[in-house]
Amino acid sequence: MNSQCIVMLNNMMNKYLTVLAIFVVWVSNAQKIENELVIQSRLSSAHLSEKIQIYQRNLDAQILSPELLSEDLGLYKIVFSRDITLDELDQISKISGIEFAVYNEYLQLRDSPNDTYFSDQWALAFAKIPKIWEVTTGGTTYDGKEIVIAVLDDGVDITHEDLKDNIFINTREIPGDKIDNDGNGYVDDYYGYNVDLKNGTPVSESHGTGVLGIMGALSNNSKGVSGINWKIKLLPIYGVNNLDEIISAYAYVLKLKRLYLSTKGEKGAFILVTNYSGGIAEAWGNVEPYKQWCAMYDLLGNEGVLSVGATDNLAVNVDLIGDMPSTCTSEFFISTTNIDKTGTKVLRAGFGPKYIAMGAPGQDLVTLGKNNSYVEEFSGTSASAPMVAGTIALLFSVPCASFATLIAEDKVAAARAVKDAIANGVTRSESLIKQTRFGGYLNGEASLALMDAPCEGTLLLPSPKGEMKIISLKSEAGTLTLEYLTPDENGYSVMISNLLGQIYYRNPIDVPEYGSKMLTIDSNLIPHGIYIISISGPGGIASSMVYSHQ
Repeated sequence: MNSQCIVMLNNMMNKYLTVLAIFVVWVSNAQKIENELVIQSRLSSAHLSEKIQIYQRNLDAQILSPELLSEDLGLYKIVFSRDITLDELDQISKISGIEFAVYNEYLQLRDSPNDTYFSDQWALAFAKIPKIWEVTTGGTTYDGKEIVIAVLDDGVDITHEDLKDNIFINTREIPGDKIDNDGNGYVDDYYGYNVDLKNGTPVSESHGTGVLGIMGALSNNSKGVSGINWKIKLLPIYGVNNLDEIISAYAYVLKLKRLYLSTKGEKGAFILVTNYSGGIAEAWGNVEPYKQWCAMYDLLGNEGVLSVGATDNLAVNVDLIGDMPSTCTSEFFISTTNIDKTGTKVLRAGFGPKYIAMGAPGQDLVTLGKNNSYVEEFSGTSASAPMVAGTIALLFSVPCASFATLIAEDKVAAARAVKDAIANGVTRSESLIKQTRFGGYLNGEASLALMDAPCEGTLLLPSPKGEMKIISLKSEAGTLTLEYLTPDENGYSVMISNLLGQIYYRNPIDVPEYGSKMLTIDSNLIPHGIYIISISGPGGIASSMVYSHQ
Protein backbone atom coordinates (compact mmCIF):
# COMPACT_ATOMS: atom_id res chain seq x y z
CA MET A 1 0.00 0.00 0.00
CA ASN A 2 1.53 3.38 -0.98
CA SER A 3 1.92 6.32 1.43
CA GLN A 4 -0.97 8.27 -0.13
CA CYS A 5 -3.38 5.40 0.51
CA ILE A 6 -2.16 5.11 4.10
CA VAL A 7 -2.82 8.81 4.70
CA MET A 8 -6.33 8.48 3.19
CA LEU A 9 -7.06 5.45 5.35
CA ASN A 10 -5.87 7.24 8.48
CA ASN A 11 -8.07 10.24 7.67
CA MET A 12 -11.09 7.98 7.15
CA MET A 13 -10.37 6.18 10.44
CA ASN A 14 -10.08 9.49 12.33
CA LYS A 15 -13.44 10.66 10.95
CA TYR A 16 -15.00 7.32 11.88
CA LEU A 17 -13.65 7.52 15.42
CA THR A 18 -14.91 11.12 15.74
CA VAL A 19 -18.42 10.08 14.74
CA LEU A 20 -18.23 7.05 17.03
CA ALA A 21 -17.23 9.28 19.94
CA ILE A 22 -20.29 11.43 19.33
CA PHE A 23 -22.66 8.47 19.48
CA VAL A 24 -21.12 6.64 22.42
CA VAL A 25 -23.04 9.05 24.57
CA TRP A 26 -22.53 7.45 27.92
CA VAL A 27 -18.86 8.49 27.95
CA SER A 28 -18.17 12.10 28.96
CA ASN A 29 -14.83 13.89 29.18
CA ALA A 30 -15.28 14.64 32.87
CA GLN A 31 -12.74 13.30 35.33
CA LYS A 32 -14.01 10.12 36.96
CA ILE A 33 -13.83 9.42 40.71
CA GLU A 34 -13.07 5.74 40.38
CA ASN A 35 -13.49 4.77 44.03
CA GLU A 36 -17.00 6.27 44.14
CA LEU A 37 -20.08 4.93 42.38
CA VAL A 38 -23.46 6.49 41.73
CA ILE A 39 -26.09 3.76 41.75
CA GLN A 40 -29.79 3.75 41.00
CA SER A 41 -31.80 1.19 42.91
CA ARG A 42 -35.30 0.93 44.31
CA LEU A 43 -33.99 -1.24 47.13
CA SER A 44 -33.86 0.18 50.62
CA SER A 45 -30.50 1.44 51.84
CA ALA A 46 -30.11 -1.54 54.16
CA HIS A 47 -31.08 -4.07 51.46
CA LEU A 48 -28.74 -2.44 48.94
CA SER A 49 -25.87 -2.57 51.45
CA GLU A 50 -26.57 -6.26 52.01
CA LYS A 51 -26.52 -6.99 48.28
CA ILE A 52 -23.22 -5.20 47.77
CA GLN A 53 -21.65 -6.78 50.85
CA ILE A 54 -22.42 -10.21 49.40
CA TYR A 55 -20.57 -9.16 46.25
CA GLN A 56 -17.82 -7.62 48.42
CA ARG A 57 -16.55 -11.09 49.21
CA ASN A 58 -15.12 -11.07 45.68
CA LEU A 59 -13.62 -7.62 46.16
CA ASP A 60 -10.49 -6.72 48.05
CA ALA A 61 -12.05 -3.42 49.11
CA GLN A 62 -13.99 -1.99 52.01
CA ILE A 63 -17.37 -0.43 51.33
CA LEU A 64 -19.07 2.43 53.13
CA SER A 65 -22.82 2.30 53.65
CA PRO A 66 -24.77 3.81 50.73
CA GLU A 67 -25.49 7.52 50.98
CA LEU A 68 -28.98 8.39 49.71
CA LEU A 69 -28.73 11.21 47.17
CA SER A 70 -32.37 11.39 46.04
CA GLU A 71 -35.28 9.42 47.41
CA ASP A 72 -37.43 10.45 44.41
CA LEU A 73 -34.97 8.97 41.94
CA GLY A 74 -33.59 6.12 44.07
CA LEU A 75 -30.02 7.38 43.69
CA TYR A 76 -27.18 6.41 46.05
CA LYS A 77 -23.46 7.08 46.33
CA ILE A 78 -21.14 4.29 47.50
CA VAL A 79 -17.51 4.94 48.41
CA PHE A 80 -14.93 2.14 48.18
CA SER A 81 -11.51 1.97 49.84
CA ARG A 82 -9.85 1.62 46.43
CA ASP A 83 -10.57 2.31 42.77
CA ILE A 84 -13.08 0.04 41.06
CA THR A 85 -12.07 -1.40 37.69
CA LEU A 86 -14.38 -1.30 34.66
CA ASP A 87 -14.91 -5.07 34.93
CA GLU A 88 -15.88 -4.75 38.59
CA LEU A 89 -18.16 -1.83 37.75
CA ASP A 90 -19.85 -3.98 35.14
CA GLN A 91 -20.36 -6.81 37.65
CA ILE A 92 -21.81 -4.44 40.25
CA SER A 93 -24.24 -2.99 37.70
CA LYS A 94 -25.58 -6.52 37.11
CA ILE A 95 -26.44 -7.17 40.77
CA SER A 96 -30.14 -7.87 41.12
CA GLY A 97 -32.00 -4.75 42.23
CA ILE A 98 -29.46 -2.31 40.78
CA GLU A 99 -30.70 -0.48 37.69
CA PHE A 100 -27.37 1.11 36.83
CA ALA A 101 -23.97 1.86 38.37
CA VAL A 102 -21.53 4.49 37.11
CA TYR A 103 -18.44 6.27 38.36
CA ASN A 104 -18.96 9.52 40.21
CA GLU A 105 -17.55 12.54 38.32
CA TYR A 106 -16.10 15.97 38.96
CA LEU A 107 -18.07 18.98 37.71
CA GLN A 108 -16.61 22.08 36.05
CA LEU A 109 -17.50 25.68 37.03
CA ARG A 110 -18.30 28.03 34.09
CA ASP A 111 -16.76 30.74 34.85
CA SER A 112 -30.84 53.17 38.24
CA PRO A 113 -29.91 52.87 41.68
CA ASN A 114 -27.19 54.81 43.45
CA ASP A 115 -24.70 51.94 43.69
CA THR A 116 -21.08 52.93 43.08
CA TYR A 117 -20.43 50.70 40.08
CA PHE A 118 -23.90 50.86 38.53
CA SER A 119 -22.73 52.96 35.60
CA ASP A 120 -20.24 50.19 34.73
CA GLN A 121 -22.88 47.44 34.76
CA TRP A 122 -23.54 47.46 31.03
CA ALA A 123 -25.39 44.14 31.13
CA LEU A 124 -28.29 45.53 33.15
CA ALA A 125 -29.09 48.28 30.65
CA PHE A 126 -28.43 45.99 27.68
CA ALA A 127 -30.94 43.41 28.95
CA LYS A 128 -33.36 46.26 29.83
CA ILE A 129 -33.58 45.27 33.49
CA PRO A 130 -34.09 48.90 34.69
CA LYS A 131 -37.38 48.94 32.73
CA ILE A 132 -38.64 46.18 35.02
CA TRP A 133 -37.52 48.21 38.05
CA GLU A 134 -40.08 50.85 37.06
CA VAL A 135 -42.70 48.25 38.02
CA THR A 136 -40.95 46.06 40.59
CA THR A 137 -37.51 45.73 42.17
CA GLY A 138 -38.17 42.18 43.35
CA GLY A 139 -38.12 40.38 46.67
CA THR A 140 -41.70 39.28 47.23
CA THR A 141 -44.75 38.17 45.31
CA TYR A 142 -47.74 40.52 45.19
CA ASP A 143 -49.27 38.76 48.20
CA GLY A 144 -46.09 39.10 50.27
CA LYS A 145 -44.34 35.72 49.93
CA GLU A 146 -40.55 36.04 50.17
CA ILE A 147 -39.02 34.84 46.88
CA VAL A 148 -35.94 32.59 47.19
CA ILE A 149 -33.34 31.75 44.54
CA ALA A 150 -31.40 28.56 45.28
CA VAL A 151 -27.83 28.86 44.00
CA LEU A 152 -25.67 25.77 43.53
CA ASP A 153 -21.98 26.63 43.42
CA ASP A 154 -18.57 26.12 45.01
CA GLY A 155 -18.99 28.68 47.79
CA VAL A 156 -20.22 32.16 48.68
CA ASP A 157 -18.92 34.98 50.86
CA ILE A 158 -22.14 35.39 52.82
CA THR A 159 -20.58 38.17 54.92
CA HIS A 160 -19.96 40.47 51.94
CA GLU A 161 -21.20 43.99 52.72
CA ASP A 162 -23.19 44.12 49.47
CA LEU A 163 -24.75 40.68 49.88
CA LYS A 164 -25.18 39.61 53.51
CA ASP A 165 -28.67 41.09 54.02
CA ASN A 166 -29.98 39.17 51.00
CA ILE A 167 -28.78 35.74 52.18
CA PHE A 168 -31.61 33.36 53.10
CA ILE A 169 -31.66 32.35 56.76
CA ASN A 170 -33.46 29.24 57.95
CA THR A 171 -34.83 30.71 61.17
CA ARG A 172 -36.18 27.31 62.23
CA GLU A 173 -32.63 26.01 62.59
CA ILE A 174 -30.11 26.71 65.37
CA PRO A 175 -26.64 27.05 63.80
CA GLY A 176 -23.83 24.90 65.12
CA ASP A 177 -25.75 22.67 67.54
CA LYS A 178 -25.44 19.60 65.23
CA ILE A 179 -29.19 18.99 65.51
CA ASP A 180 -31.81 18.99 62.77
CA ASN A 181 -34.04 21.47 64.62
CA ASP A 182 -36.67 21.96 61.92
CA GLY A 183 -36.88 18.26 61.03
CA ASN A 184 -36.18 18.78 57.34
CA GLY A 185 -33.56 16.03 57.24
CA TYR A 186 -30.55 18.39 57.20
CA VAL A 187 -28.38 19.48 60.12
CA ASP A 188 -27.49 23.12 60.84
CA ASP A 189 -28.67 24.45 57.46
CA TYR A 190 -29.03 27.97 58.84
CA TYR A 191 -27.15 29.85 56.08
CA GLY A 192 -27.75 27.24 53.39
CA TYR A 193 -26.39 23.72 53.02
CA ASN A 194 -22.94 22.25 52.38
CA VAL A 195 -23.38 19.08 50.31
CA ASP A 196 -19.76 18.11 50.81
CA LEU A 197 -19.71 18.32 54.61
CA LYS A 198 -23.40 17.35 55.04
CA ASN A 199 -24.09 20.36 57.26
CA GLY A 200 -24.58 24.10 57.06
CA THR A 201 -20.92 25.14 57.10
CA PRO A 202 -20.51 28.11 54.71
CA VAL A 203 -17.60 28.11 52.27
CA SER A 204 -16.33 31.40 50.83
CA GLU A 205 -15.31 31.25 47.16
CA SER A 206 -15.00 33.87 44.43
CA HIS A 207 -17.02 32.12 41.72
CA GLY A 208 -20.21 31.65 43.74
CA THR A 209 -19.92 35.13 45.24
CA GLY A 210 -19.80 36.64 41.74
CA VAL A 211 -22.81 34.59 40.60
CA LEU A 212 -24.93 35.65 43.58
CA GLY A 213 -23.88 39.27 43.13
CA ILE A 214 -25.37 39.35 39.62
CA MET A 215 -28.74 38.08 40.82
CA GLY A 216 -29.07 39.78 44.16
CA ALA A 217 -26.40 42.19 45.34
CA LEU A 218 -28.00 44.75 47.65
CA SER A 219 -29.16 47.66 45.54
CA ASN A 220 -29.79 51.35 46.02
CA ASN A 221 -27.56 51.31 49.11
CA SER A 222 -24.95 53.81 47.88
CA LYS A 223 -22.23 51.17 47.59
CA GLY A 224 -20.96 48.47 45.32
CA VAL A 225 -23.05 47.03 42.51
CA SER A 226 -26.73 46.57 41.83
CA GLY A 227 -28.23 43.12 41.68
CA ILE A 228 -31.03 42.34 39.24
CA ASN A 229 -33.22 41.98 42.34
CA TRP A 230 -32.75 44.83 44.80
CA LYS A 231 -34.01 42.70 47.65
CA ILE A 232 -34.17 38.93 47.32
CA LYS A 233 -33.36 35.88 49.39
CA LEU A 234 -30.46 33.86 48.04
CA LEU A 235 -30.06 30.30 49.32
CA PRO A 236 -26.44 29.15 48.93
CA ILE A 237 -25.70 25.47 48.43
CA TYR A 238 -21.96 25.09 48.94
CA GLY A 239 -19.42 22.57 47.73
CA VAL A 240 -21.12 21.45 44.53
CA ASN A 241 -18.12 19.93 42.76
CA ASN A 242 -19.05 16.34 41.90
CA LEU A 243 -21.89 14.54 40.13
CA ASP A 244 -23.32 13.09 43.35
CA GLU A 245 -23.29 16.57 44.90
CA ILE A 246 -25.39 18.10 42.12
CA ILE A 247 -28.06 15.46 42.77
CA SER A 248 -27.88 16.04 46.53
CA ALA A 249 -28.12 19.80 46.01
CA TYR A 250 -31.25 19.62 43.87
CA ALA A 251 -32.76 17.09 46.29
CA TYR A 252 -32.21 19.63 49.07
CA VAL A 253 -33.97 22.34 47.06
CA LEU A 254 -36.86 20.00 46.35
CA LYS A 255 -37.18 19.07 50.03
CA LEU A 256 -37.26 22.71 51.16
CA LYS A 257 -39.86 23.76 48.59
CA ARG A 258 -42.13 20.82 49.42
CA LEU A 259 -41.73 21.55 53.12
CA TYR A 260 -42.72 25.17 52.57
CA LEU A 261 -45.85 24.11 50.69
CA SER A 262 -46.85 21.36 53.13
CA THR A 263 -46.43 23.62 56.19
CA LYS A 264 -47.98 26.65 54.47
CA GLY A 265 -44.80 28.64 54.88
CA GLU A 266 -43.99 27.69 58.48
CA LYS A 267 -40.87 25.78 57.39
CA GLY A 268 -38.78 25.38 54.27
CA ALA A 269 -38.25 28.06 51.64
CA PHE A 270 -40.39 29.60 48.90
CA ILE A 271 -37.94 28.71 46.14
CA LEU A 272 -39.03 29.74 42.64
CA VAL A 273 -35.70 29.64 40.75
CA THR A 274 -32.44 27.66 40.83
CA ASN A 275 -29.15 28.55 39.17
CA TYR A 276 -26.15 26.34 38.49
CA SER A 277 -23.20 27.81 36.57
CA GLY A 278 -21.23 24.61 36.01
CA GLY A 279 -21.48 21.29 34.25
CA ILE A 280 -19.84 18.42 32.38
CA ALA A 281 -18.73 18.79 28.77
CA GLU A 282 -19.54 16.18 26.12
CA ALA A 283 -22.22 14.46 28.19
CA TRP A 284 -25.83 13.74 27.23
CA GLY A 285 -28.99 14.16 29.22
CA ASN A 286 -30.75 11.13 27.77
CA VAL A 287 -28.50 8.49 29.36
CA GLU A 288 -27.71 7.48 32.94
CA PRO A 289 -26.67 8.95 35.22
CA TYR A 290 -27.26 12.29 33.52
CA LYS A 291 -30.85 11.36 32.78
CA GLN A 292 -31.45 11.40 36.55
CA TRP A 293 -29.86 14.86 36.80
CA CYS A 294 -32.27 16.08 34.11
CA ALA A 295 -35.19 14.40 35.91
CA MET A 296 -34.54 16.74 38.82
CA TYR A 297 -35.66 19.68 36.68
CA ASP A 298 -39.04 18.04 36.10
CA LEU A 299 -39.43 17.25 39.79
CA LEU A 300 -38.61 20.86 40.66
CA GLY A 301 -40.88 22.16 37.92
CA ASN A 302 -43.78 20.19 39.31
CA GLU A 303 -43.29 22.22 42.51
CA GLY A 304 -43.29 25.51 40.59
CA VAL A 305 -39.51 25.95 40.34
CA LEU A 306 -37.71 27.04 37.15
CA SER A 307 -34.02 26.18 36.74
CA VAL A 308 -31.27 27.87 34.75
CA GLY A 309 -27.92 26.43 33.70
CA ALA A 310 -24.76 27.53 31.88
CA THR A 311 -23.43 25.82 28.77
CA ASP A 312 -19.80 25.10 27.93
CA ASN A 313 -17.24 27.92 27.65
CA LEU A 314 -15.88 26.53 24.38
CA ALA A 315 -16.94 27.22 20.79
CA VAL A 316 -18.72 23.87 20.46
CA ASN A 317 -22.03 22.77 19.00
CA VAL A 318 -23.56 20.93 21.93
CA ASP A 319 -26.26 19.55 19.61
CA LEU A 320 -23.47 17.40 18.16
CA ILE A 321 -21.08 16.66 21.02
CA GLY A 322 -23.32 17.01 24.09
CA ASP A 323 -23.08 18.93 27.34
CA MET A 324 -24.60 18.76 30.80
CA PRO A 325 -26.89 20.26 31.81
CA SER A 326 -27.44 21.87 28.36
CA THR A 327 -28.93 18.70 26.85
CA CYS A 328 -31.63 18.35 29.51
CA THR A 329 -34.97 18.74 27.75
CA SER A 330 -37.21 19.56 30.71
CA GLU A 331 -39.66 22.36 29.95
CA PHE A 332 -38.70 23.86 33.32
CA PHE A 333 -35.01 24.21 32.44
CA ILE A 334 -33.33 27.05 30.50
CA SER A 335 -29.80 26.65 29.15
CA THR A 336 -27.87 29.85 28.42
CA THR A 337 -24.93 30.93 26.32
CA ASN A 338 -22.77 34.05 26.53
CA ILE A 339 -23.17 37.26 24.49
CA ASP A 340 -21.12 40.46 24.41
CA LYS A 341 -22.09 44.15 24.30
CA THR A 342 -23.18 43.87 20.66
CA GLY A 343 -25.58 40.99 21.29
CA THR A 344 -23.25 38.57 19.52
CA LYS A 345 -22.36 35.18 20.98
CA VAL A 346 -18.78 35.28 22.19
CA LEU A 347 -16.43 32.85 20.49
CA ARG A 348 -15.73 30.75 23.58
CA ALA A 349 -19.32 29.75 24.33
CA GLY A 350 -21.42 26.73 23.39
CA PHE A 351 -24.29 26.89 20.92
CA GLY A 352 -26.94 24.69 19.36
CA PRO A 353 -30.47 25.49 18.13
CA LYS A 354 -31.83 22.30 19.69
CA TYR A 355 -30.44 22.45 23.21
CA ILE A 356 -29.24 26.01 23.96
CA ALA A 357 -32.29 28.07 24.83
CA MET A 358 -31.00 31.65 24.65
CA GLY A 359 -28.19 34.11 25.12
CA ALA A 360 -27.59 36.57 27.95
CA PRO A 361 -24.86 39.10 28.76
CA GLY A 362 -21.82 37.40 30.24
CA GLN A 363 -18.73 39.28 29.13
CA ASP A 364 -16.88 41.56 31.57
CA LEU A 365 -19.70 41.91 34.10
CA VAL A 366 -19.09 43.90 37.27
CA THR A 367 -20.03 41.90 40.35
CA LEU A 368 -18.87 40.86 43.83
CA GLY A 369 -15.67 39.16 44.94
CA LYS A 370 -14.60 37.61 48.23
CA ASN A 371 -13.68 39.70 51.26
CA ASN A 372 -15.84 42.74 50.39
CA SER A 373 -14.13 43.11 47.02
CA TYR A 374 -15.57 43.80 43.58
CA VAL A 375 -14.75 42.17 40.27
CA GLU A 376 -14.88 44.18 37.03
CA GLU A 377 -14.33 41.38 34.51
CA PHE A 378 -16.48 38.41 35.55
CA SER A 379 -16.97 36.57 32.26
CA GLY A 380 -18.34 33.38 30.79
CA THR A 381 -21.58 31.45 30.68
CA SER A 382 -21.27 31.43 34.49
CA ALA A 383 -22.30 35.10 34.28
CA SER A 384 -24.97 34.61 31.61
CA ALA A 385 -26.99 32.03 33.57
CA PRO A 386 -27.56 34.20 36.68
CA MET A 387 -28.64 37.08 34.41
CA VAL A 388 -31.54 34.89 33.28
CA ALA A 389 -32.21 33.35 36.71
CA GLY A 390 -32.27 36.77 38.36
CA THR A 391 -34.69 38.11 35.76
CA ILE A 392 -36.99 35.12 36.28
CA ALA A 393 -37.11 35.86 40.02
CA LEU A 394 -37.85 39.52 39.27
CA LEU A 395 -40.78 38.58 37.01
CA PHE A 396 -42.28 36.40 39.75
CA SER A 397 -42.65 39.63 41.78
CA VAL A 398 -44.81 41.54 39.28
CA PRO A 399 -47.48 43.51 41.16
CA CYS A 400 -50.77 41.94 40.16
CA ALA A 401 -53.19 39.94 42.26
CA SER A 402 -54.20 37.47 39.55
CA PHE A 403 -50.63 36.23 39.03
CA ALA A 404 -50.07 35.90 42.78
CA THR A 405 -53.24 33.79 42.88
CA LEU A 406 -51.93 31.67 40.01
CA ILE A 407 -48.68 31.03 41.90
CA ALA A 408 -50.67 29.91 44.95
CA GLU A 409 -53.29 27.81 43.15
CA ASP A 410 -51.46 26.43 40.12
CA LYS A 411 -47.71 26.65 40.70
CA VAL A 412 -46.87 24.76 37.51
CA ALA A 413 -48.94 27.12 35.34
CA ALA A 414 -47.26 30.09 37.02
CA ALA A 415 -43.80 28.69 36.27
CA ARG A 416 -44.79 28.09 32.65
CA ALA A 417 -46.09 31.66 32.36
CA VAL A 418 -42.74 33.09 33.45
CA LYS A 419 -40.82 30.67 31.22
CA ASP A 420 -42.97 31.73 28.25
CA ALA A 421 -42.39 35.42 29.02
CA ILE A 422 -38.62 34.87 29.08
CA ALA A 423 -38.68 32.75 25.90
CA ASN A 424 -41.01 34.93 23.84
CA GLY A 425 -39.51 38.20 25.07
CA VAL A 426 -36.00 37.67 23.71
CA THR A 427 -34.48 40.21 21.37
CA ARG A 428 -34.23 38.26 18.14
CA SER A 429 -30.90 38.28 16.37
CA GLU A 430 -29.92 36.73 13.08
CA SER A 431 -26.95 34.87 14.52
CA LEU A 432 -28.76 33.54 17.60
CA ILE A 433 -31.70 32.33 15.52
CA LYS A 434 -29.25 29.77 14.12
CA GLN A 435 -27.48 29.14 17.43
CA THR A 436 -30.26 29.00 20.06
CA ARG A 437 -33.74 27.58 20.46
CA PHE A 438 -35.48 30.85 21.39
CA GLY A 439 -33.51 32.69 18.72
CA GLY A 440 -32.30 35.66 20.73
CA TYR A 441 -31.00 37.15 23.96
CA LEU A 442 -32.49 38.30 27.26
CA ASN A 443 -34.83 41.32 27.10
CA GLY A 444 -36.31 42.16 30.49
CA GLU A 445 -38.65 44.88 29.24
CA ALA A 446 -40.25 42.67 26.59
CA SER A 447 -40.62 39.79 29.05
CA LEU A 448 -42.26 42.13 31.55
CA ALA A 449 -44.80 43.20 28.93
CA LEU A 450 -45.67 39.55 28.30
CA MET A 451 -46.45 39.10 32.00
CA ASP A 452 -49.60 41.15 31.37
CA ALA A 453 -51.24 37.95 30.09
CA PRO A 454 -50.99 35.96 33.37
CA CYS A 455 -51.91 39.25 35.10
CA GLU A 456 -55.15 39.18 33.06
CA GLY A 457 -54.49 42.63 31.64
CA THR A 458 -54.09 44.33 35.02
CA LEU A 459 -50.31 44.83 34.99
CA LEU A 460 -49.51 48.55 34.91
CA LEU A 461 -46.50 48.81 32.63
CA PRO A 462 -44.35 51.94 32.40
CA SER A 463 -45.64 54.37 29.81
CA PRO A 464 -43.60 54.34 26.60
CA LYS A 465 -41.03 57.11 26.18
CA GLY A 466 -39.57 58.49 22.98
CA GLU A 467 -39.37 61.39 20.57
CA MET A 468 -42.47 63.64 20.57
CA LYS A 469 -45.08 62.03 18.37
CA ILE A 470 -48.84 61.75 17.85
CA ILE A 471 -49.25 58.04 17.18
CA SER A 472 -52.97 57.95 16.31
CA LEU A 473 -55.97 60.29 16.27
CA LYS A 474 -59.63 59.33 15.99
CA SER A 475 -62.78 61.45 15.98
CA GLU A 476 -66.02 59.58 16.57
CA ALA A 477 -69.17 59.73 18.67
CA GLY A 478 -68.41 63.28 19.80
CA THR A 479 -64.98 62.37 21.19
CA LEU A 480 -61.43 62.97 20.00
CA THR A 481 -59.11 60.13 21.10
CA LEU A 482 -55.39 60.79 20.89
CA GLU A 483 -52.47 58.39 21.49
CA TYR A 484 -49.12 60.15 21.82
CA LEU A 485 -45.49 59.78 22.86
CA THR A 486 -43.27 62.04 24.98
CA PRO A 487 -39.72 61.65 26.27
CA ASP A 488 -40.78 62.38 29.87
CA GLU A 489 -43.87 63.19 31.95
CA ASN A 490 -43.67 66.81 33.13
CA GLY A 491 -44.80 70.14 31.64
CA TYR A 492 -46.91 69.16 28.63
CA SER A 493 -50.13 70.66 27.25
CA VAL A 494 -52.54 70.10 24.36
CA MET A 495 -53.88 72.79 22.04
CA ILE A 496 -56.51 72.78 19.25
CA SER A 497 -56.53 75.59 16.69
CA ASN A 498 -58.03 76.22 13.28
CA LEU A 499 -56.04 76.73 10.09
CA LEU A 500 -55.98 80.49 10.71
CA GLY A 501 -54.29 80.01 14.07
CA GLN A 502 -57.33 80.74 16.24
CA ILE A 503 -57.14 78.68 19.46
CA TYR A 504 -60.31 76.82 20.49
CA TYR A 505 -58.95 74.57 23.19
CA ARG A 506 -55.86 74.54 25.44
CA ASN A 507 -55.23 72.47 28.55
CA PRO A 508 -52.31 70.99 30.50
CA ILE A 509 -51.80 67.21 30.21
CA ASP A 510 -51.20 64.91 33.13
CA VAL A 511 -48.82 62.54 31.30
CA PRO A 512 -49.09 59.11 32.96
CA GLU A 513 -46.07 57.19 34.25
CA TYR A 514 -47.82 53.84 33.68
CA GLY A 515 -50.03 52.53 30.93
CA SER A 516 -50.67 53.95 27.47
CA LYS A 517 -50.45 57.67 26.80
CA MET A 518 -54.02 58.30 25.74
CA LEU A 519 -56.00 61.55 25.79
CA THR A 520 -59.72 62.08 25.16
CA ILE A 521 -61.31 65.48 24.35
CA ASP A 522 -64.98 66.35 24.00
CA SER A 523 -65.25 67.42 20.35
CA ASN A 524 -68.36 69.43 21.19
CA LEU A 525 -65.93 72.07 22.50
CA ILE A 526 -64.94 72.96 18.93
CA PRO A 527 -67.16 73.73 15.92
CA HIS A 528 -67.44 71.64 12.77
CA GLY A 529 -64.35 71.81 10.53
CA ILE A 530 -60.66 70.98 10.07
CA TYR A 531 -58.30 71.71 12.96
CA ILE A 532 -54.71 71.27 14.07
CA ILE A 533 -54.14 69.47 17.37
CA SER A 534 -50.74 69.91 19.02
CA ILE A 535 -48.95 68.54 22.06
CA SER A 536 -46.06 70.64 23.30
CA GLY A 537 -43.67 70.72 26.23
CA PRO A 538 -39.99 70.36 27.22
CA GLY A 539 -39.55 67.55 24.70
CA GLY A 540 -40.72 69.64 21.74
CA ILE A 541 -43.97 69.80 19.78
CA ALA A 542 -45.98 67.31 17.73
CA SER A 543 -49.00 68.23 15.60
CA SER A 544 -51.64 66.52 13.49
CA MET A 545 -54.74 67.57 11.56
CA VAL A 546 -58.20 66.43 12.62
CA TYR A 547 -61.68 66.76 11.19
CA SER A 548 -64.41 67.49 13.74
CA HIS A 549 -67.94 66.34 13.00
CA GLN A 550 -69.47 68.58 15.65
